[in-house]
Amino acid sequence: MAFGAWDGAGVAVKALVYAATLCAAGGVFFDLYNGFLLSLVHRHRVRRWVSACVGVAIVMSAIRLVVLAGSMDESTAGMFDASMIGMVLQGGEARATGVRLVGLALIGGGLCSARRAMTTTWSPGGTAALAGAVAAATSFAWIGHAWAARNGGLSIALLGVHLMCVAFWVGALMPLFLVGHDGEIDTFAAIARRFGNLAVSAVVLLLLAGALLLCTLLAHVAQLWTTDYGRLVSVKLAGAGALLAAAAWNKLRLTPRLQEHDRPAMIELLRSITVEMLLAVLILGVTATMTSWVGPAGR
Repeated sequence: MAFGAWDGAGVAVKALVYAATLCAAGGVFFDLYNGFLLSLVHRHRVRRWVSACVGVAIVMSAIRLVVLAGSMDESTAGMFDASMIGMVLQGGEARATGVRLVGLALIGGGLCSARRAMTTTWSPGGTAALAGAVAAATSFAWIGHAWAARNGGLSIALLGVHLMCVAFWVGALMPLFLVGHDGEIDTFAAIARRFGNLAVSAVVLLLLAGALLLCTLLAHVAQLWTTDYGRLVSVKLAGAGALLAAAAWNKLRLTPRLQEHDRPAMIELLRSITVEMLLAVLILGVTATMTSWVGPAGR
């Protein structure tokens, strides 16, 4: 199958939607379980980052609709053709985009409420933001290969769990970097340790849900190297393995050194987090290609 300019535009936009949405949701999760450790300054920075991700996710979700319309017509005129956009929405994109926009709106409203309160404690606005984070992160399960699978909603549930775990992990990277960049080693060490402990359970769920989801989408393990979809899955798994290795190094070697006020370890951990963010970008790009350009064999 030829990969054209419209395919490339669709993949790029979808990757940005993935990244912004999951970072917004993960930032809310980070704010929830680290609130009592964050100063008002740090919490304000994290919430400002989440707000920026919400804005990008909303804009890119809208752009995705017109890019899909243009790709159907293979012309820029199609991007602004109401009938083309209507066809895109009828294909299920309206369902997923609607859930995502509601979730993002709840996150934005919750952040506004929390900003007015100017407190490090959890608030009703935070509860709304948490509900929005869950809705936004899982919105991608409302369309695509998992949605189309005929297994009683099992694939949708598995993908939803997988997406929330991805948001928890990927969405924590920039907030961690923002906290560590200030050089306050005690706060950074406490938050890195807490994230590392909670991430163990999240990673187990992420891997389990991902493995079971693959079992529902692939007919045979050989499809991992005999089909385009399987080969992209293999690339994604390799990237995820590298990400896991970096995370394990952070937890087992660098975080303990932070507890001993080892400042070089702090610098190393910030560099490692940067590498993790780059790997996450690669994985999201591959995922966008998988879900936009190819599908499992027979689907």
